[in-house]
Amino acid sequence: MAERERLTADRVAGFKCPEGKLQAFKWDLAQAGLALRATAKGARAYVFQSRTTSGQSVRMTIGEPASWSIREARAEARRLQKLIDQGKDPRSEKAALVARHVAERAAAKVERQRMEVTGLDAWSAYCEERRPSWSELNHADNIAYASAGGVQRKRAKAMTKPGPLYALLNRPLALIDAETVEKWVTREMRTRCEASRRCFLTWR
Repeated sequence: MAERERLTADRVAGFKCPEGKLQAFKWDLAQAGLALRATAKGARAYVFQSRTTSGQSVRMTIGEPASWSIREARAEARRLQKLIDQGKDPRSEKAALVARHVAERAAAKVERQRMEVTGLDAWSAYCEERRPSWSELNHADNIAYASAGGVQRKRAKAMTKPGPLYALLNRPLALIDAETVEKWVTREMRTRCEASRRCFLTWR
């Protein structure tokens, strides 16, 4: 291994890759296996280098000096060396961590997409699908059942009220379960019995 010297803020800030080389390393005297690498293109990063218990060479990038302090880089190098001393390959640990993060992001994306579909979206699609088999009046009634209201009436000053289904369907479809429907039926039957009955028979 090349000559080592203790990494300091000034040494880190001033270290560059010499002309004619693709990369260069400044190895830390305070922590074995830790170095600052600089490339001919100007990239710089802390790296860790060691050997596994089976003799395999290991080199891993820790991170850029802009994101990692010297103290943090040393602590990470010690952690990686400890894994090697325990007979573990830190590259496998990193690969497993990356795979877990990818899986978590994928699951989070699926969940976001699932929650973006509302009951109103499903009702609109349902009404459009059934439209050929409904009369125009029946179709209009079913659209009105899930309307948000707040529209000026043509023959009165009052605004229209939300349809009976609006309170039920104005939420993620994934959250509309049997308990939610039961509560909606109980509430709506107190004030709009007939309309709620027709909605329920159509919706179910």
